[in-house]
Amino acid sequence: MPQVGPQSYERKIQLDFRQPGTDGSVFSNSGLKRLWCPRHIRKGDSPQEAGAQGGGHCPPRRSGLAPENTLAAIRKALDTEADFIEVDVHQSKDGQVVVIHDATVDRTTNGTGAVANLTLAQLKELDAGSKHDSSFTGERIPTLAQVLKLVKGKKKLLIELKKGEDDYYQGLEDNTLRLIREHRADDWTVLQSFHDPILERIWAADFVIPTHKLIVGKIPFLPVYIDHELKFGGFDRYSKAASINVHRYFASKSFIRSLHNQGFKTFIWTEDKPQNIRELYDMGADGVMTNHPELVERR
Repeated sequence: MPQVGPQSYERKIQLDFRQPGTDGSVFSNSGLKRLWCPRHIRKGDSPQEAGAQGGGHCPPRRSGLAPENTLAAIRKALDTEADFIEVDVHQSKDGQVVVIHDATVDRTTNGTGAVANLTLAQLKELDAGSKHDSSFTGERIPTLAQVLKLVKGKKKLLIELKKGEDDYYQGLEDNTLRLIREHRADDWTVLQSFHDPILERIWAADFVIPTHKLIVGKIPFLPVYIDHELKFGGFDRYSKAASINVHRYFASKSFIRSLHNQGFKTFIWTEDKPQNIRELYDMGADGVMTNHPELVERR
């Protein structure tokens, strides 16, 4: 998982109750982008590596079986044993919440430019599938409304709210909560973010929904941690979050125990090798995110 830096480590997972302990939930990221591998690994299997770069840092936010953050990927995720499907959201120029990992369309589509500078109609003209495989040519960037309608409570949905290329999206939090209300999805959705202002706006809303704080990791023995920047202090500021989710390079038995002692769960991102997933569970992780839910089976 390449470069350790700000937005690089945006990979995640999450769950919904603020009680320590192992949940064993399986997550499928954005329709096979990432998912949770609860202590269930297919014996003898070694997942294919996710491939080249993805939203920048860690392994690409790629779905193992279909183009990330697309309806095709979500349909495939619905057929896996994942308990959660994870997606990323940004906001279009005309205020529509759209499902895409990066702040620009360059990596995953045949277009160029920032999501914030394109209307929904312009985004819908782009091909979001052929870069993954020619068999997915014509796949489009979905709206969050389309995703909510497709998932419809068949699995839980983990939604990561992102920051734009230059600034925060005005109204993204309220628009996301509105869509969740309209689709009566509050019982099966969880929100997460690397960015404190986004989480704070969610917490300030008159709407109770589980949230998770994403971080890259904590520096051992010092009150210093990294999310999208270097920060000082403890995690008490995240008391309204159910979980603090950390990158696998920073996961340790002592750190996981510390989070549990503070009342948080933790889900590790992102690991694709079954033996490493097993080790993370042995350390006490509540969940692990992977690119290949198809290689995970319940025991």
